[in-house]
Amino acid sequence: MAEATDPIEPRYLFTDATFLPWRASAYVEGVGVKDLGLANGRAMQLVRCRPGVVFPTHRHTGPEFIYMLEGEAIQHGQRLGLGWAGVAESGTLDGQFRSETGCVFLIVYSEERQRGSEAVATASQAGHTEPRGRNRGRFC
Repeated sequence: MAEATDPIEPRYLFTDATFLPWRASAYVEGVGVKDLGLANGRAMQLVRCRPGVVFPTHRHTGPEFIYMLEGEAIQHGQRLGLGWAGVAESGTLDGQFRSETGCVFLIVYSEERQRGSEAVATASQAGHTEPRGRNRGRFC
């Protein structure tokens, strides 16, 4: 007789990102994403942007942490290069996060957050649609 496992038991998740394929972002053309994991309402992703990428304006309904691994991006007027970290508190408005050179960054954010009305309006104008299936609610 097999023992029942406790579904509430905390667990570990390990991902070798080297072998994960890049998937196209559900929100922004020219952005590739590797979903690294979900736990306790938080998501972690690698994000790769082609040069010239601009994200729609959106409000952070939970904290967001990014760490630049390659290239440069501009967030809230601050140029972020290799080794830079950006922390956005809940309630901050991210107006057109962009990368002129292209970049790769690690992001951790609240999985259950909802896109603010600014992002929905901007995304609709740009022809972007809501993600479907397992990507619903993801940053990219």
